Amino acid sequence: EFEMLAQELGEMELEFATAQAELAEFTRLSHACVGTRIAELDALQAQIAERLAAQTPADASIKRKAEHARAQSTRSQRERTRFHELDRKTEKPFAPSGELKRLFRHLAQKIHPDRAEDEADRAWRTGLMSEANRAYRAGDTMVLQEILRQWQNGYEESNCRNHPAPQKKSAAQEMERQIRQMQKRLAEINEQLNRLLASRLYELFAAVNMARSRNRDLLQEMAEQLDAQIIEARLKLE
Repeated sequence: EFEMLAQELGEMELEFATAQAELAEFTRLSHACVGTRIAELDALQAQIAERLAAQTPADASIKRKAEHARAQSTRSQRERTRFHELDRKTEKPFAPSGELKRLFRHLAQKIHPDRAEDEADRAWRTGLMSEANRAYRAGDTMVLQEILRQWQNGYEESNCRNHPAPQKKSAAQEMERQIRQMQKRLAEINEQLNRLLASRLYELFAAVNMARSRNRDLLQEMAEQLDAQIIEARLKLE
């Protein structure tokens, strides 16, 4: 049961990390294609609403609509700036190889914090796991191999030479405790994955992938619709 849980936990951590990274990459790409156009359209609509409000200063409802449109435009511009900075920091798209996935899965099975023997061990494993997640998202096989090397060097040698040895439980008690911890983490990952897969963002991600399998570029179609709306808004503003 212990070994099967460890393998399942490695698989689930890999699935969760992959889903998160794929959605982050999709969000960045979709904003580059669609989000910048939405920001431009929101800015035009805010200008139109403010011109209408200026023409009818006594109409409180038109004034409120103009304020709402400007607030929406401000949010869109903020998002555009944030994703522009993200694009500048992103060196390459997320495209994990089979070797990268295999290595991350192996690490998750071996170094997972839920297999810790004490709090110091958990802290050390948690740090390694965080580094592994970052390296996986970055597609950095060399960093994952270095983390594995650190693990293989052993906790006692690498991190705890000056720490007193903790009071050990029996092997059976320790294994039972780790099994409970892994079962708890598996339940957490399932819950988080279910929330992620039920999100509107994931629905759009799935729809784009489905359209691609049918030789359609859904994001480009959305961009073309927004381009038409932007042209219409410019004419209305003029």
